[in-house]
Amino acid sequence: MNRIFRLCIFIGGALLLCPAIYSFGQHVVTNSFDGNLNECIRRVYPACIRAYGIDTVRNMQTSSQFSAVVVSAEGHILTVAHAVMPGRTYKVSFPDGRVAYAAGMGRIVTDAGRTLPDVAMMKLLGRGPWPFAEMGFSDSLHNEDPCFGISYPESLAQLKPMVRKGRILAVKDEWGFLESTCIMETGDSGGPLFDLNGRVIGLHSRIDQPEAANYEVPVDIYRKYWNALNVQKNYDQWPPTEGPKIDQDPPAGQTNHSIAVEKEDKQAVEKIQPENCVILLSSKINDTLQSIQATVVTMDDKAQNLKGNHIALVSKCSMVGQEPYMITTDGKKLKCDIIRRDEDKDIILLVANGLIAEGIGPTEFSSDTFSHKDLGRSLYSPLSGQRAKNSVIGSLFFDLPPSFRSGYSGMMLPRDGQLFLRRVAPGSPAEKAGLKANDKLVAMNGVPLNGPDDFGKEALKYLPGNSVRMDIKRGDSMLSIRVLLTNRPLVTANHPMDKFTGGKSIRRDGFRGIFVHDARIRSYECGGPVFDAANRFVGINIARFSHVSTVVIPAAQVWEFIRKTGPSVDQGRKSIGPS
Repeated sequence: MNRIFRLCIFIGGALLLCPAIYSFGQHVVTNSFDGNLNECIRRVYPACIRAYGIDTVRNMQTSSQFSAVVVSAEGHILTVAHAVMPGRTYKVSFPDGRVAYAAGMGRIVTDAGRTLPDVAMMKLLGRGPWPFAEMGFSDSLHNEDPCFGISYPESLAQLKPMVRKGRILAVKDEWGFLESTCIMETGDSGGPLFDLNGRVIGLHSRIDQPEAANYEVPVDIYRKYWNALNVQKNYDQWPPTEGPKIDQDPPAGQTNHSIAVEKEDKQAVEKIQPENCVILLSSKINDTLQSIQATVVTMDDKAQNLKGNHIALVSKCSMVGQEPYMITTDGKKLKCDIIRRDEDKDIILLVANGLIAEGIGPTEFSSDTFSHKDLGRSLYSPLSGQRAKNSVIGSLFFDLPPSFRSGYSGMMLPRDGQLFLRRVAPGSPAEKAGLKANDKLVAMNGVPLNGPDDFGKEALKYLPGNSVRMDIKRGDSMLSIRVLLTNRPLVTANHPMDKFTGGKSIRRDGFRGIFVHDARIRSYECGGPVFDAANRFVGINIARFSHVSTVVIPAAQVWEFIRKTGPSVDQGRKSIGPS
């Protein structure tokens, strides 16, 4: 990244991630990378916490969500200055569901305009011992050292954190930050970055527009100013450094496992043959040619409705329109027939009118259910004509409620509990249908609406392309007006996390039993397969949800969909826009 550009970004200010064991004793050390990342994650996961400001009298949240890590059995918490203030109270939740409260302690900000160096501490209220992670030594790091982070991205709104893996790009840049490729977004602020010995080496602070540009507060700063940070005080200059002796890192020089990690990643990727499991699928949506990845599967004799063909394609339903065709590795176009769609899961089943040598066989489908021991497990996503992208399992299975998936009407209600339209967005489906401000909503598709909650609940049922009948009262007249829903307009904030290549998928939520990983899958690269290091098919990349997360439909759900009986269904997707 251009140095001048970066300097301008930092001088220009707030690319912060929040909207606005401290131990000198024994160290747990693994001397070589031997696949113990999962064990490291299991050990430190309980100490990674989610927090926000709380008014304990009114029991009201008073700040944005952020992340942090407990580093002592007595409850010392490391986080960042742009998330907390001395003396304030914060509600803290642990991954196991335990809830506690913490007080803001010392905070160091010598440059208020840029919130640098972005250092802060909290202290848990109540008796321990608390689960904690050991503090490492950031000055012992080397460029290209592997690392991993565990924190709570705000976009996922989950009570359990997400795991991400990366490597060190700079031990100390011109602003004193560690730089890593461990991707973050809002909500991750204050979350810990670990070395492969499971020790805290940095705290998430901010990002730049390139996805690999992530900045961490070095943990050695917390060591150096430990005594000052234990006082509830806001420091606008570096505090005195008198305190306990800061030891040198005993295993310094033993933590650079990047060669072993790179070798492992390369070997796993080379096992996967993209030409046998993923192809490029093209079709027209609203008369515009769109392309998406598709997963090639080889079916057994029990497969239904494949027209005698045991080779099938599975892809992202909302990105497949009229007259789809696949493009072979030698450039040939083969027409595909649509067998079935599942709009709820956003997957589609097709067969190609031509020969495909082979795909993913039934025995390669994984039926695993993940547990905590699987967090951080390596994954690989082959792409048509490209090298596979590697990632790690970031979460256990969870449901991603619908928020962005529902169809867009442009009807806006006031916040006073009334059903009179406050506004109808210009150019929206509602305006085109003839709805106007001050119309009172009475029913949607025959379902009575008694308040805004009823309207919101009913609206979530309908997808882009669906037509809904709105019964309204205008003055003394009752009218029924049909509104053809469309995709929600893409609205991006002026923040680097919303400016990554490919952007978010338009259909990116409303899924059940999914998991996420940290592969930088572009929205137009969804539909392709995901494998683990044992070359087992674990699912399909179904959506790029946010800056840090790509959603995977697990293999078991894909298998259930393929084997489902029923008539061929193709709705043509005439009203669905690109994802």
